[in-house]
Amino acid sequence: MPKGKAGYQIDPSTRLQLLKLVRDMALMDRDTKRETNKRFKADAGNVRDKARMWAPRRSGRLARGINLRITKNDVQLVSSAPHARISEFGGRHPVFRQTTWVDHPARPHVFPAVESEAGNFYNDAVSSLDHAVFKAGFR
Repeated sequence: MPKGKAGYQIDPSTRLQLLKLVRDMALMDRDTKRETNKRFKADAGNVRDKARMWAPRRSGRLARGINLRITKNDVQLVSSAPHARISEFGGRHPVFRQTTWVDHPARPHVFPAVESEAGNFYNDAVSSLDHAVFKAGFR
């Protein structure tokens, strides 16, 4: 996966497939959307748990800070740890109570967790669409 300014980027063909999938999912009936959201929330919980498990340990603050922010149409993986971005992507930061800056190597833990569960998200979306099509009377 190529790395861009804001982290990792999805290649254009995969992005197009995901956009088509999101468009198709918008046409589902309410009950199927609810069931799909439950599946996605469970998958997001798995991503959160893996990211916590793979987070670098020193004080444990980074792992404890990884949480889900769930809204009506969105599930986000967020971190309350101030050093989360530097830990995931690397960079320079000052040493506490000193004027010295140090390079911090990247120790990705969130992106590998997302990659490991991407197949589950896709499979859940496709099975939900299949269910919606079957429920609509198409065989």
